[in-house]
Amino acid sequence: MLENIFNRFDSETNEIDLKENKGIILGIYLFLISELMLFFALFFCYFFYYYFNYNLFKIAHNFLDIKIGLFNTLLMLFSSFTIFLSYEFYLSNDKKKTFIFLFFTILFGIFFLYFKFYEYSHKIEVGLLPGYNYKNGLLPEPDRIHVFFSFYFLLTGAHIFHLIIGLFFVFLSFFFIYFRANFLNNLIFLRFSNLYWHMVDIIWLIIFFLLYIFI
Repeated sequence: MLENIFNRFDSETNEIDLKENKGIILGIYLFLISELMLFFALFFCYFFYYYFNYNLFKIAHNFLDIKIGLFNTLLMLFSSFTIFLSYEFYLSNDKKKTFIFLFFTILFGIFFLYFKFYEYSHKIEVGLLPGYNYKNGLLPEPDRIHVFFSFYFLLTGAHIFHLIIGLFFVFLSFFFIYFRANFLNNLIFLRFSNLYWHMVDIIWLIIFFLLYIFI
């Protein structure tokens, strides 16, 4: 499998022997796998508490704004498409379109953060907070139902943290391509930014399904 990955990357650059870069590419994939393992551990914990608190999770889930969640999902899907296009255009040596689609990726990411923090502000306003900060008196069993909102802030907060890192990588890709002439190094970093961003997108799709849809 890894050999196929290396061969595909080699055919894309069409200039270089990737033997000396295999360590870098392998490191990228191992890093992404470790990030996914972190989130899957969080998902396992969520399912554990979900199993023992199903009725309360079902009630609490109704207080999430599915419209904002769906809109943010569309933003993530569009951003994954634009960053993919930026990579394809860079392979074609079309820097102008590469910059355009990197810019749209950053823009979609910023919009995602804006709407997520807007959703957070509403939760804070009505007291739907994690742990002992929970202050909403309308929902039953506040000493237990706050667990759902603890997972809500934990999962979405972890995703936001990784999204901000992803935005930083995309911005660096933009910066490197603009100021650095080394095609291979730029391509490797843009490839890494693509993979990282797609990982963040996949994680959000899972979070959206678990918190907004699944229950």
